[in-house]
Amino acid sequence: MINPESFIFEAQKFPNQACCHNTINRNEQVSELKVVVSNQSDLIFAEQNAATILPNVARYLQAEWGNASSKDLVMQYVLAHRDWRVSVQTHKLSEVR
Repeated sequence: MINPESFIFEAQKFPNQACCHNTINRNEQVSELKVVVSNQSDLIFAEQNAATILPNVARYLQAEWGNASSKDLVMQYVLAHRDWRVSVQTHKLSEVR
């Protein structure tokens, strides 16, 4: 049995597809929502998914690796929207493979 407290939902969009790989049901218990952001439309996608989860669920935005404009977009968005946090892949920052 899966412990709902340890469940993490990652909403991901795939290029050239109209839907995401998973749909969040408000009745599902998730502990966090993480969305990888490469452009402005990903922020809209993030907010759409955030609207389907409970208010106490942690919300993370992660910049697409190697995309400098994505990093700026995430930082500015998180500063303006205090209910979101920044997700960082430390293994990539420290160049661990």
